[in-house]
Amino acid sequence: MSALDAHLFRAEHGRLIATLTARFGVQHLETIEDVVQETLLAAMHHWPHRGRPENPRAWLSTVARNKLLNALDQDARRDRLHRQHRGALRPGEAEPDAVLLAGDIEDDLLRMMFACCNLDVAPRDQVAIVLSILCGFGAREVARALLMEPGAAAKRLYRAKRALRERGEAPTPVGGDALEASLQRVGTCLYALFNEGYCSTASEDLLRRELCEEAMRLCALVVRRFPEARPLRALLALMCLHAARFDSRVDADGALIAFEDQDRSRWDADLIQEGLWQLFQSAGGDVLSAWHIEASIAAQHCTAPSLAETDWPTIRVLYAQLRARRPSPMLDLVCVVVGSRIEGPEAALAALHGRGDLAHLPLYHATVGVLQMERGARPAAREALQQALRLTHAPRERAFLERRLREAERP
Repeated sequence: MSALDAHLFRAEHGRLIATLTARFGVQHLETIEDVVQETLLAAMHHWPHRGRPENPRAWLSTVARNKLLNALDQDARRDRLHRQHRGALRPGEAEPDAVLLAGDIEDDLLRMMFACCNLDVAPRDQVAIVLSILCGFGAREVARALLMEPGAAAKRLYRAKRALRERGEAPTPVGGDALEASLQRVGTCLYALFNEGYCSTASEDLLRRELCEEAMRLCALVVRRFPEARPLRALLALMCLHAARFDSRVDADGALIAFEDQDRSRWDADLIQEGLWQLFQSAGGDVLSAWHIEASIAAQHCTAPSLAETDWPTIRVLYAQLRARRPSPMLDLVCVVVGSRIEGPEAALAALHGRGDLAHLPLYHATVGVLQMERGARPAAREALQQALRLTHAPRERAFLERRLREAERP
């Protein structure tokens, strides 16, 4: 399957489920999911042999709708809505493009996103169902994205889908504080989707562009519908600024390239400008979200001519603001790394000394290894990098650490 078709299928999975659910009812969600999966599998089987249709979206829409109607025909619980849809389109009455009205697709997707994010279930269950229904994640992918066991992820998906069926409708967003809370939950789901693509836990490929691009597409969709949702604009800015570095982030073999070794001439200038514009548009008002801060950090990196000319003091202030809002051991580690750019490796190692709460993180030992390399302590660097390797299981991360270890072993 080509990268183009992979991205198309990922995008159409959510579109088809949202639109068919809006037409036929959320009570048929399980059948709709099965039908959409069958449709995408049929496309994967037929298109390589018969050729890609001129209008792939219309082909998928027509096949999915017909499969769903056939499935509902076999259901003894037919209702008037079903009969109405069966009579709505007969062969030859309309072109395939008219099966799903293009103007309805965006609203259907938005309704489905808000329905999932307004369920009376735990926030992680909301993220799980969005990743599953609208983004096409399987239970194993959901589990890896949410850092949980596949069995636990399957239970979360079951609970969330049951709650969605029991609700019986996909509500449109409301105003005021309720809208702000809904938008925050939708953004959290899109952020999880982008992060899974940016540093994949569910694939041998470190970077899955189709997931990042789908998250950006959906986020842009929300921003177009709610232009005053400033935190979502900041999230879109963050995605654009990170996506601008795609081509320089992994090498030809798919291995991670350290930030300081990336070729800045390969950064996408158009995406950087789009990110900066979205960040500018997100300013104002009385809301300063964590996404505003993260996007501001990314903007500092993307506009710096070189690593040495980066405004590290400003970045350290921004990370301190982020850590105050969302304290975590990982952010502690990042702040130490940023401090090393200002005060040198000795000060950074002193700040990390005695941090046993970070010892379970491979990144902690990798960071110590790199800092020891910078101060010329190769034996200490090798020891730290070897410990990072013992804690790391992702193939691409291991390849990166092994490369660093070879550098530390050179005379």
